[in-house]
Amino acid sequence: MLKEAIYSLCFGKSEANLRAFLEQHAMAALLKHPILDELLRHRTRWFEEIKEQGGAMDVWGVWHGLAATKDPQTGKRRWAGSVAGTVIQSVEMEIIAPVFDVALRHGRSDQFGITLFRHDGATLSFHAAEKTDRAKVKLKAAVETRAKELGVTTVLEFTQL
Repeated sequence: MLKEAIYSLCFGKSEANLRAFLEQHAMAALLKHPILDELLRHRTRWFEEIKEQGGAMDVWGVWHGLAATKDPQTGKRRWAGSVAGTVIQSVEMEIIAPVFDVALRHGRSDQFGITLFRHDGATLSFHAAEKTDRAKVKLKAAVETRAKELGVTTVLEFTQL
């Protein structure tokens, strides 16, 4: 619930909707935490910058303009939160993308493959238990190195399904 609340905040959920979400999950006390105030301030400032500039650049240097895309049903142009979401997702994609390089270089010898890929994660199939740890070390190092190059503090986590 905490991750969903923070993501919702970063991607533009209003304070009222965030409050309702947290109350629904008996976490309303989180609203009093100073980090939420700080995140709201930063988000508001970033959305204002996007509005002033008419859009924002993603991690690959592609411009995402507010007026560039309109909702086909409502006819409304994109709002700052949707542009911010696109920029954030480009960073997530760039951070996780090194799993492809590792899979190309070591997938056969470490006996693993990418089964499913999304902008913020991947499902991997490990075919030899004795080589799984070795592959995980390589994957973790590649992803965390790329994140560090981008100035993002994060870690690659593995969850067994």
